Amino acid sequence: MADGRLSIHVALLSLTFELFFLRGNGASVARIVPYAALHYMAYEEYRRWIILGFPNVEQGPVLDLVAGSIAGGTAVICTYPLDLVRTKLAYQVCPNACCVDH
Repeated sequence: MADGRLSIHVALLSLTFELFFLRGNGASVARIVPYAALHYMAYEEYRRWIILGFPNVEQGPVLDLVAGSIAGGTAVICTYPLDLVRTKLAYQVCPNACCVDH
């Protein structure tokens, strides 16, 4: 009898963990991958465009800062809709599944 109750408690704990802590995790991963790919690609392209467009600019931390800032902005603008979906999934309220009748 104690084993049956223990397994029920373990199952409820697992379900609670899944409902409250992992909700939206798949959407988060689905947002991070395109963000990282866009950021890397845009950084390389913006860096190349700056070097070709302004040949007198020194290659160093200032060039990397400017190219990285513009690339980060580009990546955020392109993946913002995915971030909204992730946020809505993470904070979605489901009263029927979360309430327990006593």
